[in-house]
Amino acid sequence: MDLGSIVILVAIGIFAVMAILLLTGRGSFFLVGRTFKSREEMERFDGRKMVRFMGVCIAGFDVCMILAFVAYRLQQEWLGLAAGIIIVLISIGATIYTKTGERFVKDEYLER
Repeated sequence: MDLGSIVILVAIGIFAVMAILLLTGRGSFFLVGRTFKSREEMERFDGRKMVRFMGVCIAGFDVCMILAFVAYRLQQEWLGLAAGIIIVLISIGATIYTKTGERFVKDEYLER
């Protein structure tokens, strides 16, 4: 196995651990933006819901990295390109999902 394969496998492992931490509701320390908010503003948001959503995104990135690894090993450029496009689509979709609506605001803070 060459150095490129080892680097990709290490990245896949790191992302898998991050995804598991986030999907279980732990690992909020990975979400940098939360630490810069004031205490009152942080209490408005449902941290576990936000962390789980990011876990789903990271798991999607991990699946795409596995596809990229398979593409690298089989020398299939189209598969690597597809993995890259899916990563971009997940990123854009996650940004739109988090920035529109108040999906992560606790129910008691929602304006009715």
